[in-house]
Amino acid sequence: MKKFIKILIIFGLWIFGLATVADFVISKNLRKIKDSVALSGWNYILSNKNLKHNAIIMGDSRGMEHYNPVILDSLLHFDFYNLGIEGGRISGQMLKYNTYRQFNRQPDIIIYEINHSSMCLGSGPREQFFPHFHNRHFLEQANKLCNFSIFEMYMPLYRYAGYPALIQAGMGLGEINNRADLTKGYYPVPVSRGFYRNTEEKQNEISINADSTAIYLFKNFLSQVHQKSKIILVYSPVYIEITENIRNIDKLYQMYDGIAKQYDITILYYNKDSICCDSTLFVNVNHLNEKGANLFTTKLAHDIDSLKFLH
Repeated sequence: MKKFIKILIIFGLWIFGLATVADFVISKNLRKIKDSVALSGWNYILSNKNLKHNAIIMGDSRGMEHYNPVILDSLLHFDFYNLGIEGGRISGQMLKYNTYRQFNRQPDIIIYEINHSSMCLGSGPREQFFPHFHNRHFLEQANKLCNFSIFEMYMPLYRYAGYPALIQAGMGLGEINNRADLTKGYYPVPVSRGFYRNTEEKQNEISINADSTAIYLFKNFLSQVHQKSKIILVYSPVYIEITENIRNIDKLYQMYDGIAKQYDITILYYNKDSICCDSTLFVNVNHLNEKGANLFTTKLAHDIDSLKFLH
């Protein structure tokens, strides 16, 4: 019996050691990926110290896909980086900003994407954090959003269960599902994907339900940075039917206008711009494709410049 227990312990330790090595290899290789919508932004800001960007873009996936930093750089003469986070609401956006600021100076300019679904809590895909679990400070902050289990945090390989594409990419046996060409954190959605209608557009009415905690986090962020950074809130284009279907849109405007006034921040609305009526500029009702994003970013840059916002 003692011999059996000894063999079992040795076998368990061997499996644990093998899993630890595999976890290390997979995570290390995933941290090198530069063309993943979910992973590359985190890889960039966590592996580079003292970045020289003096301007950033914040927001959810619309922030990531609607604002081309290269166009903003060329027209406004700043060095922009896009901190947009796929599926990440206010709480996820704050984590990405705070992680960025851990290693870098406060930006001079912040363009912040707001929209009808901004004031909610959410981190986005859980797997975007997996490769950086070796960073205990980062893990603690990410855990506040995702509530990882003890096994996910401390059992080697356990968190990768159910994510075969990540395992294969980490082992060099395949490509990650959401590979894409990113430019300074910006994801240009290919025009070739066409336009499709999602569930939200089919609703007769869309009700805005802002989360009080999300609003608190947003205001707290603005209170900390608005005196040292120039901030502009931007409601980028959505396909026109979304705006028409929002039942309490006046309440939405009042909320954002009130926040902008409280912190003396410029706010620009583009949800009724002519772009919103052209489906060829969208991939779905909420997201512009690359053509639409470039058109919008150019228009935004000229508007900011005409307002003398940066002078």
